Amino acid sequence: MAHVHLEKGMHDAGLAFLQSKEKYWAGQFDLAVKVFDEKIIARGNFNDASSLLYRLAFEDVRVPQRWKGVLDLVDKFSGHHTWVYTDLHILFTLYRNGEKERANELLEGLKEYVTNNTGTNAQVTHDVGMPLCAGITAFEEGHYETATNCLNSRDTFVQLLLHSAIKSSNPDHKVLARTMLNQRKSDRVEDPLGDRLLMLLDSKSG
Repeated sequence: MAHVHLEKGMHDAGLAFLQSKEKYWAGQFDLAVKVFDEKIIARGNFNDASSLLYRLAFEDVRVPQRWKGVLDLVDKFSGHHTWVYTDLHILFTLYRNGEKERANELLEGLKEYVTNNTGTNAQVTHDVGMPLCAGITAFEEGHYETATNCLNSRDTFVQLLLHSAIKSSNPDHKVLARTMLNQRKSDRVEDPLGDRLLMLLDSKSG
């Protein structure tokens, strides 16, 4: 239900729903960090922990010590390649902790995995995961034009694509960002995130 409210831009209804189930959800960054500490990382929920911190990073919320806590969970999942979604969040976590060498090892391991394995996850990793990995790597290394060309997914990855396109020096990428944001606004009743990103885009386009 929360995701339905989000996708329809019905943020007030979504917050009311979440607040009725969990009093800590209030749409505020400090409380989001509190939820991270008390409800997510405390349970060892790696993907949710990494995803939340990456979203907070898009909003310039800096929590380096918490990224270190997420890094402590990486060894539990790294190298298994059982779910590409987890591998992507491992990559987030390694880069955000400055572990570039380990990130490169993960990428090489994924290349070997898709070469030597069959099945649904191997296929999805090849078709979707590897381009996303390339986009994440380019974004983390500041190559926003390359990142924009690589990324194509939803939710966290859409935000990553938008930030890459906004920061890219290629005018076509600025057009892409504006088109995506305008479409996003037309699909939603309210879109505070889209409004903030349009303001950021305008500041970069002047």
